[in-house]
Amino acid sequence: MQLECTQCGSRYAIPDEKVGGRRFRLPCGRCGSWIDVQGPSPAGEALDDGCFFVNLDGRVFGPLSESGVQALIELGRVQPDTLLWREGLDAWRPAGKGRRAWWLDAEDVGPLIEGFAAMLADWPGHLASLAALESLVRAGRLPERAAAVLEPALRQVGAWPRLVTLWEDQLPVTDDAARRTELLLRVGAARADHLADPAGAFDSFAEAFRAAPAREDTLDALERVAGPAQAWDRLAHVVAARARDVEDPIVRRRLRLRLARIRVEGTGDLAAAQDEVDAVLAEAPDDAEAHGLRCALARRLDAPAGLAAALEDWARVAPPAASVEALVELAGVRADRLHDADGALAALEAAVERAATPAVLDALFAIFEA
Repeated sequence: MQLECTQCGSRYAIPDEKVGGRRFRLPCGRCGSWIDVQGPSPAGEALDDGCFFVNLDGRVFGPLSESGVQALIELGRVQPDTLLWREGLDAWRPAGKGRRAWWLDAEDVGPLIEGFAAMLADWPGHLASLAALESLVRAGRLPERAAAVLEPALRQVGAWPRLVTLWEDQLPVTDDAARRTELLLRVGAARADHLADPAGAFDSFAEAFRAAPAREDTLDALERVAGPAQAWDRLAHVVAARARDVEDPIVRRRLRLRLARIRVEGTGDLAAAQDEVDAVLAEAPDDAEAHGLRCALARRLDAPAGLAAALEDWARVAPPAASVEALVELAGVRADRLHDADGALAALEAAVERAATPAVLDALFAIFEA
């Protein structure tokens, strides 16, 4: 049914089945004048005291059930000063603060969650059900069960901002540390991949990393957004601070070596990276990863004497195959960069003792020819 205000010309549409054969008066949402409404036929559902109209920025929406209005309140669309009207009122009235949602006071919300899930299965995106489940999460009423229903429903309609809010709402009511970390990783991934917010993603991933520094995926996630967020320096600061606090020596060494790589690839501070590697080797002289990174840094710094020392130490602790490769490279550095033929020959002799590979023999023949 189409309605038109005779005073200001505003037009409104009301479904025929909502008015039935009823006759009533509706105040215009723009000028306040009364509009006489006569239903087209006696058939259908009549408008009753539970049906509301909502005035949103001069546009009238309705009829809505009380639960529908409550859903709009939960979604923030209806504010305390939003005007409502229903049959029996003589004018539009402010919504006020609204009543507490009835489902929050239910003794057992489990069946209610199942009911909301059934509604969403039949009607994806049903506003009242989504709002009710979101309010249950915020209130801490079976938040994981409510979220388990909400998450696929919100994903289905691509409501990523609401998904982020859903996960963030669970953080204050979640005591399990692993669960909190998972929620933070989801928030960060949504901000990075769907909301074009690398800075917000960095903050979420950083919080997850601080909570679980031993998990590789938290630091992987942080590195993934450090570039787009232009936050390499912040990343180095976050990792350095956590490495100082962590008690597990294995985790601490892993973080310091990761920090060294971040300084090399992200901030370009090779001297600081070398300091991190040296600190690890001082604590664990046989750490193979640290020796490998030390060699890589010496190559980047183009320091032949430093590279020769690093390769010699690496050959001492590396697995057999890697040890042979290190000795062959050491021979080349000594011969070509340091002009130390005797040192080069000694490195190749040590390599032959480990494995007389074709590469070792070719390098040895080249030394003799020179």
